[in-house]
Amino acid sequence: TTPERIIRRLCGTVRPAYVDEAARANNLAYLSLNVPLGDKAWTFQWPACLYVQPATSAQAIEVKPGDTAHDLYKVFTGGGGTDAAVAKFFGLSIQSLRLIKPGKRLEPAALTVPVPVVARSGTAADLVNALRALDPLGRMVNEAPAVDGSIVMGGAGGEGTTASGPDCVGPSVPFNALEVFNAYDLAKRTARLPAINVAGGRVEMAVVDNGFFGAQVRPGVGDPFEGSPFPPGFFKSDPAHTIATALVLGDEHKPINYALNIAPTPQSGHGTHVTGLMLGGPEFKDYVTTLRDEPWASITVLNVGRGSRTLFKGAYTTLMSRLRADSAERIVNLSIAHDGRTDPQVGPSYLNLFRLASNTLFVAAAGNNWEADVGERGIFPAAHGGPRGANVITVAAVDVADKLAKFSNSSSSSVDMGAPGCRVSSWIAYDQPPVPMSGTSQAAPLVSFGAGLLRSLVAKAQAFTLKDRLLASGDLLPESERGKTAFEVKLNIPRALMWFHDVLEVGEGPNRRRLLGTLQNMADLKCQGGNRQVDKGLKDLYAYKRRDDGPAYFFGGRVAGRMATPCVVIDKPDAGIYFDVTHEIDSNGKAEPVRDKPKSNWLLSEVHDLVVRTPLAELR
Repeated sequence: TTPERIIRRLCGTVRPAYVDEAARANNLAYLSLNVPLGDKAWTFQWPACLYVQPATSAQAIEVKPGDTAHDLYKVFTGGGGTDAAVAKFFGLSIQSLRLIKPGKRLEPAALTVPVPVVARSGTAADLVNALRALDPLGRMVNEAPAVDGSIVMGGAGGEGTTASGPDCVGPSVPFNALEVFNAYDLAKRTARLPAINVAGGRVEMAVVDNGFFGAQVRPGVGDPFEGSPFPPGFFKSDPAHTIATALVLGDEHKPINYALNIAPTPQSGHGTHVTGLMLGGPEFKDYVTTLRDEPWASITVLNVGRGSRTLFKGAYTTLMSRLRADSAERIVNLSIAHDGRTDPQVGPSYLNLFRLASNTLFVAAAGNNWEADVGERGIFPAAHGGPRGANVITVAAVDVADKLAKFSNSSSSSVDMGAPGCRVSSWIAYDQPPVPMSGTSQAAPLVSFGAGLLRSLVAKAQAFTLKDRLLASGDLLPESERGKTAFEVKLNIPRALMWFHDVLEVGEGPNRRRLLGTLQNMADLKCQGGNRQVDKGLKDLYAYKRRDDGPAYFFGGRVAGRMATPCVVIDKPDAGIYFDVTHEIDSNGKAEPVRDKPKSNWLLSEVHDLVVRTPLAELR
C-alpha cells in the first residue's frame, strides 16, 4: 500500500502540508507518495488530518447580543484561545474585539473541513481503549460521559397517591384565571395609551422536553389539532412535522411522539403536560379560546426525550445551535436536569448558551431531589439561576400552604422563586382529560406562562426586565421558608401584569385593599446588612413586602439596574408612604377607577405589598 492510498483513506484528500507533517513525524526528509511502504506501514506514524480551509466573506458571522470574540472563536475552532490567537484569527486587535457590538460581522481566518473517520472492526469498547492509548492524557480526544440528562419527573395520580406523597394532598389551583385575564386586558389597554405607547406582539416560546401528544396526524382528518385542547394558532408550524422542526442527532427526533409510535402515559406525556401549563393549563383554557384570534405566543416543541424519562445523548449540546439559529428572543422552558458531578461539561455548556442568548429568558425547574441544594449538587441548568443569572429563573415547587414542597430542591443562591407544583392539572394527550401531576416541572411552566404574557405586552422587554418583574411582584413565602430561595417569593401573575402602574395592598383581613396609582413618596428606611445598617430609599425600590408572620423586606437594586436579593427592614413606627390612588381592584381582579378621593397616606406597618411600575425606558 502506498502512502497516497493510506492518506486518501484516512483524510479523504492528499494535501502537501499533510505529507510534510507525515514525513516529519517519521523522521524522513521526504515522503514518496507512490512507493509502497511494505511492512513499514504497520509502524508508520500518521498524524491527525483535521484540515482547514480559508474562509470567505460570505462565511462571516454576525455578532449577536451577549457574544464575545472568545465565544465566537470557540464556535469556529472548538476550543479556547489566547488574546493573541483570537486577534490573529479575526484579523483585528484584541482591544477592538472587546468592544464589538451586536450587528457587526466578523470574518474568521479559516474553517474546519469535514474529514472521514475510518473505523476498524471491533466493539465500541475496543475503539474507546484505542483512543485512550493514543491520547492517554485526554489532550486531543474528549470522551462524552456515559450519562444522560433527564426529564424532571414528579408524580401523577389521585389524591395522596402522587410520587411526592402526602406533601401534595389536595388539589392545587395555580392562579385565579379571571384575575389573570382582567389584569392582562387592563395592561393591553394601558399599553396603547399615548402616555405609555409600547408595542406588544406574539412571543416566541420553546418547550425543551420529551415530546408532544397535543396533536396527531390522522387519515381523513385535515387538522391534526381537531378535538385538541391545544389551539393550533399558538404553535410554530412546520410543513413536515406540524409543530416544529425535528432535531437530528443520529436519529430524527420529531416533536409529535405519535410519529415515533409512542403511546401517551404520565411519563411520555410529560412534555405535553408542561406545554399545556405554558398556555395556562385547564384553568385558563376558556380565556385562551377567547384570545384564539389574537394569540400571544408561538410555541416550538423541541423533543429531546422521545417520550422517555432520559434525554438523548448530546441533547444539551444541540440546544445552543438550535436556539440561536434564527436570533429569536424567546421564553424557553427547561423542565430537565443534568448531573454536573458526572458530566463536568454540562454546566459550562449551559452557561455559554445563556450568555450567547442573552435576551432569551430561560425558566428552569429546580428538580425533585428532596430538598437538595441545586448549586451544591451541581444540578443543571437549575444551578445557573439566582441573582447571577440575569436571564435564568430557577423555580421551586410550593404546596397548597405556600411552603416549598418536601420533594422540591432549593438554594438560597441559585433558586429564584417558587410556584405551585402540587397536583397541578394539565393534559398528557389531545384526546384525554387533564391529569394532576406534581413536581418542579409543573411549577416552571407556570412562570413561563407569566413571562410569555408579559413579553407579549412589551415586545422589546429585555430578559432581565421580565425576570425582575416576576420576582418583584411575587408573594412573600412564609417565614418558615426563609433562606430556601434567593428572593423568597411565590409567583403572582396578575400583579406582575400590572407593570404600567404602582400596585399597593394595605389593610387587614376583609378590609385589605388592592390599589393602583402612583407612589409619590416613601420614608427613608434602613436594612440590616450583616454587622451594619444600610440606607434604603425610593429611588432604589422595586418592591416592599411584609409577611403576616414576620418582618418587612426591601427589594432594591433599581439604581444598579438589576434587582438585588431582599433585605430585612428595620421598622420605624412612624415611617409611611404617600400614594396617589387611581383604581381599586375588586375580588375578580378587575381594576375600577376610583370616584371619591381615597386616603393617600399610609404607615408602612399597614402595607403588605408595594410594587413600583417598570420604568418606560426599559420597555421601549
